[in-house]
Amino acid sequence: MTLYIIPKYQVFGAFIAESWRKGLFGNGQTFVFTVSPEMKVYKWSQKNSHFISAQATHLGFGGPRCALWLDEKLRAGMSGKCDTFDSPPLSKGNFNCYGIELWGFVMPESFEANR
Repeated sequence: MTLYIIPKYQVFGAFIAESWRKGLFGNGQTFVFTVSPEMKVYKWSQKNSHFISAQATHLGFGGPRCALWLDEKLRAGMSGKCDTFDSPPLSKGNFNCYGIELWGFVMPESFEANR
């Protein structure tokens, strides 16, 4: 799944290589990225395994300080320098979301049967 966050004048997000669920999850294929103002990808640094925290109160990517953090209504968030992805803050301070896109891909059963 890929999550795009669109605050004013910026686009950034995260890629998650497994199904979403409540709690802590993710793996070394998870990464965060910026699209605008500049395209940049921040892959797993292997410094820790704090990939995703999906709770009733928030959605966080990375840690111990989140590369990307969204509130429970997915309306506001923040970004900080993150050890998990060796990423700088993805946004310029706290932000309000003007749009969020979530893209998912599902393998057809016929494809899985032929693997």
